[in-house]
Parts: sequence; C-alpha cells; structure tokens
Amino acid sequence: MILVLQTVSATLGRLVPVAGPAFTAEFDWNESWVGYLTAANIVGALFALTAGIGVMRRIGGVRALQWSLLIGSATLLLYLVPSIGLALFASACVGLSNGTANPAGSEVLTRLTPPAHRNLVFSIKQAGVPLGGVLGGILVGGIYAWRRRLPLRQYLDVAAPSLALGQAIGRWGNFFNEEAFGRPTELPWKLYISPPHRPPPLAQSEFFHPTFLYESAWDLVVFGLLVFMLRDRLERAPGALFLAYVGLYSVGRLFTEALRTDPLMLGSLRVAQLVSLLCMALALVGVPLLLRRRRPA
Repeated sequence: MILVLQTVSATLGRLVPVAGPAFTAEFDWNESWVGYLTAANIVGALFALTAGIGVMRRIGGVRALQWSLLIGSATLLLYLVPSIGLALFASACVGLSNGTANPAGSEVLTRLTPPAHRNLVFSIKQAGVPLGGVLGGILVGGIYAWRRRLPLRQYLDVAAPSLALGQAIGRWGNFFNEEAFGRPTELPWKLYISPPHRPPPLAQSEFFHPTFLYESAWDLVVFGLLVFMLRDRLERAPGALFLAYVGLYSVGRLFTEALRTDPLMLGSLRVAQLVSLLCMALALVGVPLLLRRRRPA
C-alpha cells in the first residue's frame, strides 16, 4: 500500500514541470508562466519539508504521505479551469506530494519510521520515486498527445532512448544517497555503506553490491541498443521501439532485484521481478505483432 502511495505521489510531483507547457498552450498563457507554475510546485515541496516535518512527526510519515496525496489529487481538477491563480494554487498543493516523494522527503520518512520498519521505507525509495517519475512523464505526455490527436506511439518511440539515458544518469543519485545497494559482498568493486544507511539486520556489514552501478551500466547498454541497432530496424512499426526499451530495461531489473537486501514481496515472489517478467513478456509479444502489422506489401 505504501509503495502505491509513494509511486502516485512521485507521479504527481512530476506533473507540473512536464505538463506546464501543455497548460500554457491550451489556455493561451504566456510561456513564462511555465516557470511560475514550476516555482509554485517547488514552494509546496519546500513547505512539506520544513513546516510539514512537525506534522509528519505528530501524525506519522505514512499518514502525512496519504494527506499530501489526497490534497494534491483533489486540486488537480483546478487545472481544468482557465485561471492562472488557481493553477498556481494547484501547483503548490501538488508540490506537497512532491515534498514527501522526493529523496529528501524519503529521508525524512526514514527518520520518522521505527527501525524495525525501515526496510519498507528503503523499498519505497528504491521503487516508488523513480517509478512515479517515469509514470508522471508518460502520463502527461500521453494525455497531451491524445488531446492534440498526435501520434502517441511515435512520441513514445522518441522518448524511449531518453528514458534509458536518464535512468542511467539518475541511478548515480543512489550512490550519493547511499541507497539502492545490494547484498553484502567482498568483490573488488564492493561499495562501502556508512552505518546510518545500512539495513538493521546487516548493520555489521561494511561492503555491499553497488546495484545502482549495475543498473546504470545496463541502462547505457539499452540506450546504445535502442539508438544504434534497433531504431532503424523498428522505425516502420511505431511503438515497437518503446516496447523494446521496456523489455530490455526489465531484463536488467530482473537480475539486479535478485541482489536486493530489502525486496518488496508478494507472497514468495519479489514484486519488482514479477513486474519485470510481465514487461518482458509484453515486449516479446508486442514487438513482433507491431512489425507484422506494418509488414510492407
């Protein structure tokens, strides 16, 4: 449940910067308002991380996350009204969700969570935030393309290499935050994790698998495959390149998740690995189907 909350909150947090240009174009506002909407979103996030910390301490991190999500979701309807004042207010309210979903907010949630339950928060930081960011970008772009009757599948193909490259770069944030690492190891490329960031059951271990590095390297490989090998071959089938990205990314995720120390489980299965298998199956079925439909006469 909390993973879903964090994912949706992170999605909301990415809506304003991504959707700002769409709002200004839809209502014929000056393009400079994109910056003001983003600034209002940041103000809301900062409020959640300053004045909101006292509220988190009183009602608990999970409850604070639920309330910020409720407020942010409710005010989304204000974007449908062609009023810049209401849009600024909505951006600030959505920023509350961003404040609890970004890395700093996750750190606050970690410190306000009892030690026995901190593994759950670590899982949130590894899955909910990046997943929400990707979903937010795809969701807003998809809605805008649908409203404007643009070729959605072609837009997804354009975005696919950028998503892979962005994930390769973004994973290095895990290095600086000392998070998203794997099991203890003594391999030559082992990663030292300071005591405050170690899971309680592994507090005596010093070195861990740098799974962020594995994912970053694999994402760079995916980027290269998409740009230099698959883009021309799949050009005649819009949507196939994006599905190839989904499948290839999931291959790497399948293996790195096996090294996690705090996987989110569904019964005896790791949720991330189950999702990866489903995405791989989607790509294996979808890409050939799209190519067959676009087979030249």
